[in-house]
Amino acid sequence: MAVDICIIDDNKEFLNVITEYIELNGYSVCSIENPLHAIEKNIEIKPKLIILDVMMPGIDGFTLLKQFKGHPALKDIPVIVISGKMFPPEKKQAMTLGAVAFFSKPAKGQELIEEIKKHI
Repeated sequence: MAVDICIIDDNKEFLNVITEYIELNGYSVCSIENPLHAIEKNIEIKPKLIILDVMMPGIDGFTLLKQFKGHPALKDIPVIVISGKMFPPEKKQAMTLGAVAFFSKPAKGQELIEEIKKHI
């Protein structure tokens, strides 16, 4: 099954809303609520883009981003980071680790879609 975007976020409500919005804009989406399954699932589905939350239990988004960028099967997939906090050091860290964009929650839907269009 071809998937355009994989969204990884432990907040089920946010995950449902953003998934629905992105699907309404014509993209196929895989949603992952448990970040501990993110690496294996993304290797399996090979999405065109990943949207990644920062603050999650078990493993944070920055650690996952490092793992994505260090994995041969995932390193070239663009990653957009979304966080509940908008601190300049957090944005800088995301970009340094290889993210293509950083949004604070709640992300403005149309701005997110425009960013997705740049990378897919």
